[in-house]
Amino acid sequence: MSKNRKNIFKIVAIVFLGAVVIGGGVATVSFGIDYINTREKNETQDSGIGRFYKEVETTEPDEFVNVSNDIQTTHQSELLVKMLDVSDVVENAVKSVVAVNSIEYVTNNGYFGYYFGQQGTQTRESCGTGIIISRQEDRILVLTNNHVVEDADVLTVVFVDGKEVKAEVLGTAPDSDIALVAVPLENIEEGTLQAIAIAVMGDSDTVKVGNAAIAIGNALGYGQSVTTGVISALNREVEMVDMTLELIQTDAAINAGNSGGPLINSSGEVIGINSLKYSSTGVEGMCYAIPINTAKPIIEDILNNPKDAEEVEEKSYLGIYGFDITFQYQFMYGMPAGIFVSSVEKGSPAEAAGLEQGDIITSFNGTAVASMEELTELIVECNPGDTVELGVKVLKRNTYHSTIITVTLGNSKDYSEEKQN
Repeated sequence: MSKNRKNIFKIVAIVFLGAVVIGGGVATVSFGIDYINTREKNETQDSGIGRFYKEVETTEPDEFVNVSNDIQTTHQSELLVKMLDVSDVVENAVKSVVAVNSIEYVTNNGYFGYYFGQQGTQTRESCGTGIIISRQEDRILVLTNNHVVEDADVLTVVFVDGKEVKAEVLGTAPDSDIALVAVPLENIEEGTLQAIAIAVMGDSDTVKVGNAAIAIGNALGYGQSVTTGVISALNREVEMVDMTLELIQTDAAINAGNSGGPLINSSGEVIGINSLKYSSTGVEGMCYAIPINTAKPIIEDILNNPKDAEEVEEKSYLGIYGFDITFQYQFMYGMPAGIFVSSVEKGSPAEAAGLEQGDIITSFNGTAVASMEELTELIVECNPGDTVELGVKVLKRNTYHSTIITVTLGNSKDYSEEKQN
């Protein structure tokens, strides 16, 4: 072995022995520190200071974590129970909720009725819900949906104490699906008057997405029931003939019979009128309510101009379903601002004038329109039989061309009668 290789082995051996010595010293020091800390800790525990830590020391680490999780879970469960417990709110709110029952007499004549053994008069029963909104000198006023009371020959309401009383329709607003029902005080027993209450009206303009939502109603005609959820969305547009409605969307279940009942907030205030008519089918958790601020002026109008339920207010009628072309549609699809015609009613003035699905209405008698709300206001200002000019954009070969369509507006009453027949 050469001299250089011997020197290298010596250096390696010295380094190795030095590392062993230093490591042992460090281990000794570390052991000494741990011993001192443990002794001080035990002395502290024995002296009665921090006995909690002594108890923790005897617990396995995993067990300690589980205890912590149990405490956290218990706390969250208590909070969840408090959030879901709406019994106090509902207890007061149900006093202002009534079931609305209607009976329609249907006459079946001719060969069809004879063949199926259904000649004569048949009864058709339906149920809904209403909200007590006022007590006047001689009557109680109940707010509900128009589709709950339309075509009713006999109408009754059932109060919270189970007493059923005859009622009558004071007035309706079919376009907004709102109706007022009057219950004479002379028909109501004193005990019932003591049991019921007037609903507290809220402010639907202050509602936020994520707020608590409670729906009360006569679901499936079984009597009052409660469902809970949150406000899912605001200003959801629903297309109607010659207009759109902006509704509150909630995941609180609204079933048949809930229509006309209140959607209330966590304070028990009415923020909307539940309507199954606008609820989406084939999906879950998408139910709608008419904002109470939308209903308030309509209620005032009905009170100032009461009319029979079968009477339909005469007003001008175009006959389209449409929606606003927002900036997003304009940017993404290159569409002009205006109202997109999604469908045209058969036999309507719009169809007679040649208006078609896909056309975009941009003006009404020379006034630019960019929303269904603006178009509706201009239509309402006209009288049935008036001739108007619509500025329309028509898509041809991927390009929109401007044209003018002349329309003679119809009568909404005639349209309603045709639908019934």
